[in-house]
Amino acid sequence: MNKWLFLIIVQSLMFGCQTSKDSIMLGLGVGSILGAGVGAAAGAPHGKESKGALTGAAVGAALGGLMGFLDHKERAKKELKKENFGFKRSNGEPYLTDPRVRKIWVPEKITGSKYEAGHWMYVIQTPSIWRKDD
Repeated sequence: MNKWLFLIIVQSLMFGCQTSKDSIMLGLGVGSILGAGVGAAAGAPHGKESKGALTGAAVGAALGGLMGFLDHKERAKKELKKENFGFKRSNGEPYLTDPRVRKIWVPEKITGSKYEAGHWMYVIQTPSIWRKDD
């Protein structure tokens, strides 16, 4: 049991939170460690430390993974709001945001004696705009 606990601790410390997978794995690791500790403590008075630790680790991993996913989702949403989609000058001058462009695949088409090869079509969904952050 101690080897598994050590392995989980090392893995949870190795993962960063740059991607959704990393956030979930960190949540799983930390949740299972805390859950195992709480479960073992809860099972100790009844002489069932290992069963309590196993149950606690499973519940902690599930809750930790969910919390890691939700935290990553919230952080990504905040980053998107803070992100500047263009060149911003440090002296407070206005800047242009990047346009949001949708990429659509147009399949090949034969119309009478005319053949049109498949190609990508780009559609501007939101054009560039001037912004000034104060």
